[in-house]
Amino acid sequence: MLANAIKFTSAPGTVSISAEITPGGELALRVRDSGIGMAPEALASIGRPFWQADGTLTRKHEGVGLGLALTKRLMELHGGSLEVQSEFGAGTVATLLMPRHRVGSKTPPLDAIRGAA
Repeated sequence: MLANAIKFTSAPGTVSISAEITPGGELALRVRDSGIGMAPEALASIGRPFWQADGTLTRKHEGVGLGLALTKRLMELHGGSLEVQSEFGAGTVATLLMPRHRVGSKTPPLDAIRGAA
């Protein structure tokens, strides 16, 4: 996710990473970029092995189309998910949601985290 965000965001664009514990106790890891984004019809194919939004032979960016497919599958094996929101020309937000039971028993309750801020 991070590699894609960097690859598809030209200067002076931005890439940011954040993490939070959701109200349901999931760990949400987000990568947000202001890169090229994807068209709505491309979002349906996210996670398909060897798929690329720009499948033309003249594309500018290298890759074989396995990064998001592997990430999505690994998250599913842990009971989590990969969510991708994007707007063509405006950037992408990719979120990994790790379920509470995978986060660990030492994760403090959400109220304790909010109180520490």
